[in-house]
Amino acid sequence: MSTTNQTPNIGHLISPLKRDNVRLYQILNQLDKYAQSLKDEATQVETVALNFPIRLDIPGVMVVANDVLLSRYQVRLPLDEDNNLLAQKLQLQYLSISAKIPPNASSFIFDILVSNDLGVTFKSLFPPTNALKPFLPVNLAFMKYSAFAIDQLFDGDFLRVDILQADGVVSGVQLYLLGNLTLVP
Repeated sequence: MSTTNQTPNIGHLISPLKRDNVRLYQILNQLDKYAQSLKDEATQVETVALNFPIRLDIPGVMVVANDVLLSRYQVRLPLDEDNNLLAQKLQLQYLSISAKIPPNASSFIFDILVSNDLGVTFKSLFPPTNALKPFLPVNLAFMKYSAFAIDQLFDGDFLRVDILQADGVVSGVQLYLLGNLTLVP
């Protein structure tokens, strides 16, 4: 980010007016204080309710396997017109799961993992035991979750999906992560 937009303190420039034109000095001094307060306000980190979705589609019939996406998904946060990041991170709010054909013999259990080292190591977005992983119960085609162990994603993070349990029937799965952006100051 550029540092050329700093608001200079003009106190030293207007100090001669203190004795020559007191009223003008007071007005300019107030304007300087106001400009400084605007600058301070603008640098505060702000999380906004600007929804940012991540959609992961897994076609076909689900089988137990690791890294099942057709390609590695890389988180890309929005950029401004100068290609600077507009957001620092994505604060995850919920995950929804839908299936074209729901499971009918056993629950569909999966995990979404994140890597912040270009795919060398991965950590689960959810608690460590399979009992706490997101799942789609038998005969249900939609579920929603919000219990994340890791609830923040950053630009450049990689995501992968592992299928931990599948009945060979559930198919056409879509995982939809929704979060709010934390803006860059």
